Amino acid sequence: MQIEPLSVAVHAVANIGNFRATQTIAVWGAGPVGLLCMAVAKALGAARVIAIDIVASRLEVAKNYAATDIYLPPAVNPNETNMEYSKRCAEAMMKEFGLQERGGINTVDVVVDASGAEPSIQTALHVVKAGGTLVQVHPTNYSALSVKCRLRASLVWGLQTSRYP
Repeated sequence: MQIEPLSVAVHAVANIGNFRATQTIAVWGAGPVGLLCMAVAKALGAARVIAIDIVASRLEVAKNYAATDIYLPPAVNPNETNMEYSKRCAEAMMKEFGLQERGGINTVDVVVDASGAEPSIQTALHVVKAGGTLVQVHPTNYSALSVKCRLRASLVWGLQTSRYP
């Protein structure tokens, strides 16, 4: 067993995300790193930990491990663009969990994307509260990513990999 995935999760949630007790976090991707990010948030005193994944069995593991809520995004509609899909998913998720964009306790303070999927990142930007933080922990081809939603969060890409000669 390697310790590196846990160190990535601690660094992403506590250091880069600046996550604090009583805050709400949403984590896209319920794989090993995503699950550990959820566990770190729970250990730090999260009020709510929302797990999002496209695989139902991973969500069940997340619910039993650290998540307070789970969300299985709907299927993509034919001829729907990634941006349209992301917006529809965000609206459905916010309605299901009673989330708001601003104020109150029903906001998402920090979002962590541990999936690297373009629709996940775009949906996360729609869900995070105004002034919230998005932490990207999965290597992504940024040239292929087109984030066209209204920017209202701090984007933190602090876990990029380095190549050594």
